[in-house]
Formats: sequence, C-alpha cells, structure tokens
Amino acid sequence: MSELHSETTVEDLDYEEYQVPSEDAEMRCPICLEVRNGSAGDFDHNRRWIVLQCCEDAVCRQCLRQHLLTNGHACPLNPGHNLRDVDVIAGCSAPNDWVKLEQRRKFREVGGKGFCCTSDSCAGILPSPPPGVWQNEPFPAACPGCHLAHCGRCGSPWPASLMQRHVCEDLRHSAEQREVQARVAAEQVAAPLIDAITASITAETPFNWVAATVGMLGPEAARARLDGVGLNQQQTQLLLRGLPNLEDPAVVCPELRLLNMLQEHRAENRPEEQGEDAAWHRAIQFEYERVLLGRRRNTATMRELENLNAQRRDGQTPIKNCPRCRHPTDRVDGCNIMTCTICRAEWCFICAQEKS
Repeated sequence: MSELHSETTVEDLDYEEYQVPSEDAEMRCPICLEVRNGSAGDFDHNRRWIVLQCCEDAVCRQCLRQHLLTNGHACPLNPGHNLRDVDVIAGCSAPNDWVKLEQRRKFREVGGKGFCCTSDSCAGILPSPPPGVWQNEPFPAACPGCHLAHCGRCGSPWPASLMQRHVCEDLRHSAEQREVQARVAAEQVAAPLIDAITASITAETPFNWVAATVGMLGPEAARARLDGVGLNQQQTQLLLRGLPNLEDPAVVCPELRLLNMLQEHRAENRPEEQGEDAAWHRAIQFEYERVLLGRRRNTATMRELENLNAQRRDGQTPIKNCPRCRHPTDRVDGCNIMTCTICRAEWCFICAQEKS
C-alpha cells in the first residue's frame, strides 16, 4: 500500500480514490478477486480503485457499487464500519441508474410490500394499502419522495388529466373475462329461442320483428342468419347497422343489448300505432326477458322501461340513485351502464343494480 499514490477527493471520507502509478502495476480486488492494471483497456471509469480507510484496502468501484446496493452502507471488508457519501461512490456516469438500483434495495428492505415510484430521478417507495381496503377500485396515492401521483392499488402512474380514467390492468383483464363469459352464457341460453324464431323468418316477416330478433345476435352471427332469410340488401344493411357494436368497451352489459334496442324502437314508434307489429314486438320483448335474462325481476325491469319512456316523452330527465352510495344520477342518452362520480361504482340504469 505504501508505493501507491492516493488522493483524497472529499474531506473526512471513509474512502479515497487513487491512480495506479504505471501500466505495469497490478492489483487484486478483494471482492471479485480479479487482477487488473492501469492499461487503457482495463482501467476505465467504472474500474477505478477506491481505497477504504477503515481497513486500508482497495476495491474496484464496480464491485463496491454492487456491494452497497446489495448489503447497504456496510464496509465490504469490515462489516462493523459504515461508509458515507455512497452517492459519490456509486453514482458514476449514470445517476438515474443508481437511483433505481437504490430503490430496488429499499424495496427489498421493506419485504417487497408497496410500489416503486415510476420517476427516473426518485427512489421512493409507495406503501401498499391495508388488506381489505381498495381491493377492487383504483385510487390516487402520492410518492413520499417526489409527490408524483400513482395508483395506490397497482402502482402505475395516475392520469394527470381529470378527463382520463385510470383502470388497473388486472381489473381490466378480469372485466374482459367476465364480459366474454357472460356473452357466451347468454348466447347458450338464447340459442334455442333464436333458432326457433329465425327459422320462421321469411321475406314477408314484419321488419320490426326481424330487427328485434337479430338484436339478440352479434354482427357476424346476424349476418350469417340473414343470408338465407330473403331480405333485400338495403334491409340487411339497415339491420346490421342497427346492431350494438360488441367491440365497443362501453357496451359492458350484454343482458341489456336487446333491451336497449327495443327501448329506442318503442320511443320512436308508439305501440298503438303499429298494430300487429306492436304485438310481435311485445311478445319478443317479454319472451326475451323470460328466456334470456332468467331473472325474477323481469316485471320490475319492464316497469322501469315504461317509466323511463314516459319520462322522456314528458320531457323529464330520469334520475336514479347510485345503489352503493345513493348519490342521485341522471341519464340523458348513451349506454345504460353508469359510473358513479362519487364512489366509482358501475351499475345498470335500467334495473338500478351494481355490476357483479
């Protein structure tokens, strides 16, 4: 150690950097046990030697950096001593990398509970919510280091705009799975009824009845069923254009797809003016609720539809209370699935029940 020329960079530090006096001088790092000299290919910024004054031995910068990230500020050769100014040692030429590595070390210290701040210049850790709290709803949480807004449920960045809504990826995936399962189950239950009805459709079948029938199907299934019906191209395109867009994420209530279509039809065409078509219309509507929905609240649902149509005809805006927090909510148009602005609950405006 005596033949090495050392140079202290910061006063009262537990370490100091020094240069190898010649290219022929070789040293062995006590951590990685590699022997390196001062040649240009071997002596770079990350391989500079650092002498630790607590034990008067030298280690390479890269080994010391990895040791500090793994084991904290303890001296690698004398665990009873702590090193100061770790940022100066391990910062090197990429401070943001050091910040993230330091963040990982802190994350391991808390047992992997919580979330890492997404800012490149912050090593903060967001605590995880208590068990049983906010398990199914995202909520904003600020990083304790830089106060950047994150989702306290999944740890992803929180939208800066109030017009954007954050949805956790696992909740989005679960909702998509439930939508697919509900759609498959509804189609399986409705298949016998649809087969029986579409089998009797001919070119003379009332157009409104055909429209109500294909409303039970998706676009592809409806097109396949209508190919052999004998309708002209204009009628077929009109029917397909009136179907709900199943790819639209706003359509999340498959049980109400046909009811929405029938509701709009009833608002435009008074039943007393339709004659025989109105009878078919009501028969399909009640039969759909009985077979496809399979719920005991069918009568209440029909009453709700009648009340909503009456309120629209009278120029009134229907108002209902959120089933979770009872906050009053009005609906002018659009999908019947409402999102409460207070508790973020999603519920059906027709039956006033929260989505399961």
